Amino acid sequence: YSGDNQTQSNALLSVTYPNIDDGSGSVYLIDLGDSNSWALSTVGVVTPVGTAYQSAAAGGNSGGDVGSPESSGPPVTTITLISAIQGDGAATPLDGQTVKIEAVVIGDYQGADQLNGFFLQEEDADQDGNTATSEGIFVFAPGATDVGEGDLVMVTGTAGEFNGMTQISAGASTVMVVSSGNALPSPASIDLPVPLAIGTDDYYEPSEGMRVRFIDPLYASEYFQLLRFGEVRLTEGGRVPQFTAINPPDVAGYIEYQDRFARRQIILDDDRNGSNSLPVAGGVIFHPRPDGFGVGLQGMDFFRGGDVVSSMVGVLEFAFGSWRVRPTESIPVAFTVNNPRPDEPESVGGRLKVASFNVLNYFTTIDDGTTTCGPLNIGCRGANSSAELTRQRDKLVGALATIDADVVGLVELENNASESLQ
Repeated sequence: YSGDNQTQSNALLSVTYPNIDDGSGSVYLIDLGDSNSWALSTVGVVTPVGTAYQSAAAGGNSGGDVGSPESSGPPVTTITLISAIQGDGAATPLDGQTVKIEAVVIGDYQGADQLNGFFLQEEDADQDGNTATSEGIFVFAPGATDVGEGDLVMVTGTAGEFNGMTQISAGASTVMVVSSGNALPSPASIDLPVPLAIGTDDYYEPSEGMRVRFIDPLYASEYFQLLRFGEVRLTEGGRVPQFTAINPPDVAGYIEYQDRFARRQIILDDDRNGSNSLPVAGGVIFHPRPDGFGVGLQGMDFFRGGDVVSSMVGVLEFAFGSWRVRPTESIPVAFTVNNPRPDEPESVGGRLKVASFNVLNYFTTIDDGTTTCGPLNIGCRGANSSAELTRQRDKLVGALATIDADVVGLVELENNASESLQ
């Protein structure tokens, strides 16, 4: 350190020094095989890994330098296969251990507003051939060097679990690009519905973190979280109606329906985890999105319920309690029109046009976080500003005028007498 008098953490990865004590404050290793055997000669006792030591004055050293050995001990030199880190169960058998891997980037989501990391998969030649072990893994490495799909990357980090998914947590300086332009590893095949003889988690787990290709056409069936989280639920075999739309109410039947629905569906997510984080012109947020990972054919970047995604390829991830696919830059998700928007509704005869319209929490009381709404003084659920309220009202008025119904039933208005209807 030459007397810089600064605190230095993780300063020593290894030391080569004769096993003698010269009495001048030298630092050496008692036993290279023991990661806790760092010692300071003038103290003469073992300094545990991660514990600061202070040198004595010697040569150009002022004696004010403070440092600590690398928290993981001597550097890891052996490459571990991803399949060994993933193991053949739900959690890694190497939890908490430092590992080094070398694999190909299959999905890059390094932005701070994305996932702060990337997915790696073993090259085809390095895969273990065991269908019970995954060949892919997520690397959480905020601030690491920029990587891209097709890069062969070497990473050293700690294996572990995060919210049910195996990952490697790595420091920014432990990610190194070895080469670029490599062929992407082959995707694993996913064939829905998940067989009844196996649970959905057990079915997807062996492909966690890998490139996957869905064999069946998938239909856009549910998009309740589209605006907020950029999620679309896709289902095999067509759109899934509500249980009571095709069945009489039945508790046992509904439980069976939910299980079969879960086996037929997968979430198509966007490239980030935030909410309401993709404002574009006019305040519209949707997936696929402009210049994003998907294209739609119902108009620029749009799709409709019932449209089809064929041979979908992406990265399989477990997050927020559900299995999902992250789209990749190299193979965008494309929606094929299967449910075209009609120019006008089919004629049903009669003299009166009756419509039902969900206005999606049209509250005239601004939600400023402090006000309460309705006769029961519950929390407000509408616009957060006058500008938002004006935009919401203009959209609703325009839609209602275009519908031009004689009778309209409105749903989700603030319960404040007639004010919300003015």
